[in-house]
Amino acid sequence: MIVHGRRSEPAAAQAERIKRAGGHAEVLLGDLTVAGQPELLCAAALADGPVDVLVANAGPFVEHRFTEATREDWIAAFAGNVLSAVGCARALIPAMRRRGWGRIITIGTRGVATPLNMVEYSAAKPRWSTPPAPWPANWRAAASPPTSYSPGVILTSGLREMFEERARSAGDGQLAESSAGRPAQPGLMWCSAAASRFYLERGGRALQTLVAEDDQRLPPALAALVDEVRRRRIKRLVLERVNGEPALASSLGPALIAHGFQEGPRRLTLSA
Repeated sequence: MIVHGRRSEPAAAQAERIKRAGGHAEVLLGDLTVAGQPELLCAAALADGPVDVLVANAGPFVEHRFTEATREDWIAAFAGNVLSAVGCARALIPAMRRRGWGRIITIGTRGVATPLNMVEYSAAKPRWSTPPAPWPANWRAAASPPTSYSPGVILTSGLREMFEERARSAGDGQLAESSAGRPAQPGLMWCSAAASRFYLERGGRALQTLVAEDDQRLPPALAALVDEVRRRRIKRLVLERVNGEPALASSLGPALIAHGFQEGPRRLTLSA
């Protein structure tokens, strides 16, 4: 496996995790938003043998409303989210076509269906992860059209920085509505001047803590969430996953039950 990144430290750390799991991993560094870089990186990858699968995961984003995003912001969004993947695909498809096999996997976004305060990102990302109808004909010789997966919110360092910036803006001890949510079922995060405590995905089906589970700041944040339900700001929570695990099996499950959540079949629920 080849791990790409712009910075050596996180890319090397990911490669090391793959190796510890029994795999083989190498690192290639470069900025995919720079013209010519995708082609150069793919040429370096091909020098060690054929590439079977391309995972197009680059997805730079910035929070902007339509009236805030500049022309340069739009160009940067398309360079990072569309042209980066296009450049890699163009460089790798010829070899896939010669071998008669290849796969291209794109990481999509729920911004396709859910409005986000990332206007240029939400416009750019679907152009590649959900390509228009005429595109598949160009991929047949490579054995497969692009396959897109949208795993939902992933707590990357960039997303954490965005949450913490919201926290600083909202002030200490506030529940801030996230742009990820629908008006009736908002995504929420418990904020403080120091850091966000958790993120509740839209629909209230998944909770992701943004601090360690033994952090003393987490219990007051959970108590505040329960209070929001009791005061009927949130009608009902049905947690199916907590920190990526089934809610009932999560190590945070006992704390949630202590705060009033009820055990149910494969989920934890809380009602007003």
